[in-house]
Amino acid sequence: MKIPARPQVQLPPINKKHLEDAANTARRVRDAVKPKAEHLAKNAERVARPVAKVVTSSSAWGKSIGVDDGTTAPRRFDYGSHKQTLSEFDTSSADRSGARLRLFGEASKETLSAAIGLEGEAGAKSKYRNDEREQTSDAFAGLRGRVFAEAGVLGGSVGGEGFLGAEVFSQEGDERGAQTWQTYKSQLSVGLRGAAIASADVFGVRAHGLLEAGATYRGSTQINNHLAGPLGVLSTTDFFAFAGVRGEAGAGIGLTGLSAGAEVFAGVRAGLEQRFALSAGGSELLGGALRLEGWAGVGAKAEVKAGYDAEKGSVAVGADVGAAAGIGAGVSGGVTFNGAALASGGKDAVGGWSDGNE
Repeated sequence: MKIPARPQVQLPPINKKHLEDAANTARRVRDAVKPKAEHLAKNAERVARPVAKVVTSSSAWGKSIGVDDGTTAPRRFDYGSHKQTLSEFDTSSADRSGARLRLFGEASKETLSAAIGLEGEAGAKSKYRNDEREQTSDAFAGLRGRVFAEAGVLGGSVGGEGFLGAEVFSQEGDERGAQTWQTYKSQLSVGLRGAAIASADVFGVRAHGLLEAGATYRGSTQINNHLAGPLGVLSTTDFFAFAGVRGEAGAGIGLTGLSAGAEVFAGVRAGLEQRFALSAGGSELLGGALRLEGWAGVGAKAEVKAGYDAEKGSVAVGADVGAAAGIGAGVSGGVTFNGAALASGGKDAVGGWSDGNE
């Protein structure tokens, strides 16, 4: 049997002029589209940059001030450093003992926000400084407090805090002006502390208040190891211990329901939190945390919740009331994400690497 020959496919000859015409047409299209694409990209950037700044700013959410509830890391009262001074009354002496009262406020077009408040302190104060060890200590006995209101395009808050008693704050090391650094801060407070804050934003309305009497110790160690540019790895170890009586109450209304609760505790409690995070300029960008806490004493709590269950299509209402005495412990963890610092940190990182490679 004779196998027929495979048919031959005849390809047309390549016309170089046709190829050149096609290439020229592609270049003309590219040259016509490129300016328009660049113009659209620039306009999108002009719009996105201020929007991103507003969304990631704590001022736009009305949460740039906050209150010290005695459980955060050690911090100075920082009289006069948070917002712009509008008016000030000062009768303190050279060692800063006496009375000071300050009216502060701030408005920003960039974050579409404004804040106003009053803060002050009255009592005795002393300072110690050792430049060789980069150590500073502040001791205070008396009354200090702050009330404020702030609002932004995405939310607002009102709050106040007060402390009556004695307090010592100390810091060793300095995180400014170096890429690798280590600091240790400690704070011992004995007296009566109260704080309350209410806030509202696009996700709901919340209120929280507390009152405590006793002694609180807080310590914090931070170590920042330089990676590249302004970026580093920040290790933070926070410790707190409290002995006394503490009461808290809170309520909130959100998109899917509401909750309210109160808790009273008398005894001793202590906790340790370890965080590791990518940092820029000493601010945490993204990381994780592990928290251990233990307590010994007596406590009571009451909680009410009501909300809509989308899966079941029903409204659920529940209540929880309880009391306990003895010793307990708990473990928790979480993820750290700082949108504002992440945005500015990324920009600084690009700038830092660019400066280093020029």
